[in-house]
Amino acid sequence: ASAFLRTAPPWAKDLVRGVVLQAPVSDREAYALCVPAAELAAAVTTAAAHAQDGQPGAIVFRLLDESPMTAQRVLDLFSPRGADDMFSPDLSDGELATRLGHLGSCRAVLVAVSGADEYVPAGQYPALAHRISSAIPDAELLFIDGADHALTAPSGAGEQFIEAVMRHVGKAAARLERPADVSR
Repeated sequence: ASAFLRTAPPWAKDLVRGVVLQAPVSDREAYALCVPAAELAAAVTTAAAHAQDGQPGAIVFRLLDESPMTAQRVLDLFSPRGADDMFSPDLSDGELATRLGHLGSCRAVLVAVSGADEYVPAGQYPALAHRISSAIPDAELLFIDGADHALTAPSGAGEQFIEAVMRHVGKAAARLERPADVSR
């Protein structure tokens, strides 16, 4: 949603009335939990060298030994302040607002955070959740205490999310302009 609303033509942006960010996590922080730091650092160094040599499309890394990644994608995801570094805890409040602020104001935004998200380093929530939602004008924060990333636990987490999304859809629909009364 963030990249689309930052780069889409105005007519396409105008069609979006609401956004739901479900379990927003930093890819850089999440992969640091399962990929050795030295391996990620080496991938970023290799990617930077390829990008500098004019080869941003070169495959330089296989994420978890499976998914091939280009130099540019590695830089976007794993470099501090890379193009897709949206939710990292080391971003300042101003940087979060710069990266996410365009989502709000003219559309309803729900930031739904899983309180026990396994892809977020321990101790980051709830403070990071509040910082993310505060970066987006008029955003609503849903903090699902104890929920995992996929909302499969605890019991009822998924239902709590669905209920919030249904309320959110109602708010987004209310933002639609009513058609002109042509019966007169």
